[in-house]
Amino acid sequence: MSVIKIYNSSWSIYDTGFGDRIQQWELAYQLNENNGFSHTLLVEDYAWMETKFIDFPYTETTDDFKTIEHQGIRIDNPGNLFTKLDRDTNYYLDPGSLMILPPSGMSSKLKLKDKDLQGTIKEKVKDRIGIHIRTWPRNLDDNRPDVVYRFDYKSKITKIIEVLNTYPNEKFYLSSDFDYGTIPSHTLFPQFDKSHHPLCDIYNDCDMIDYRNIVDFEVPTNTPIYDKKQNYDFIDKTWEDGDDKVIFINDDGRIRSLKQNTFSEVYPIEKLYELRVKRDIIDLFSLIYSKEFIDSSLTGPFSSYSQFVKEHRIEIEHGF
Repeated sequence: MSVIKIYNSSWSIYDTGFGDRIQQWELAYQLNENNGFSHTLLVEDYAWMETKFIDFPYTETTDDFKTIEHQGIRIDNPGNLFTKLDRDTNYYLDPGSLMILPPSGMSSKLKLKDKDLQGTIKEKVKDRIGIHIRTWPRNLDDNRPDVVYRFDYKSKITKIIEVLNTYPNEKFYLSSDFDYGTIPSHTLFPQFDKSHHPLCDIYNDCDMIDYRNIVDFEVPTNTPIYDKKQNYDFIDKTWEDGDDKVIFINDDGRIRSLKQNTFSEVYPIEKLYELRVKRDIIDLFSLIYSKEFIDSSLTGPFSSYSQFVKEHRIEIEHGF
């Protein structure tokens, strides 16, 4: 069967770009559906490790993504989703101007594979309000609307407290990539309760839980992790292609790196990325199944991740 290839939009280990990528998957799904599911949706395995946890209908992964020849297909308007596809042709989806989608009614097609995990999440967040707190966009040219001036940490914290105070005596589930610094955070596994984290006072003053309270998270702290295949966006850009690439996750959940691999045993980097994505999946469905949801735009910038959560919650509410 021929394929529709979907780009790894906005993907990196620090910010997996799930909110952006899922919108492209939804476009490809609708295009395929309008053609009687004549194609398989194809994604690159390392950048779509969510497929290990979520069932994506009509979708397969590959480690040979780049060598598959294709014809480009651009989706500039909703009418293009009805374009007739040649069953014998591979396509590469260009989302064009439809990158930010209106609600499609498709978010709830994505189901957790592990039903025990789903049950655990539902039980632990059923009486909690989910809150997604987004940091500022990495791209300094990204001027999306925000309720707080960029990198004004004091005002950001004040705004978060103001929003939380509108829910007196409530319990919360926290999902956030908020951290100090004007560059992408190197924190893969945030420790919200620790004194170094900007949200620590809020976290400790409220009845609040996070991904670590849902399942046991065995983060490989202070263990050498050797990247022998590709950089996964870890590498210092000054490193040469021939340099060994060894990273560590410290007790704060942050990445520390070395140039030389002098270790006989190392932790597979693929397992680290899978663990990173598992954290995202737990956050995603904890926000979906919480009794109420505070999206990122109430305490900071718009987030396509928050948008996905809102759409999924609405679809569940209406029985999709």
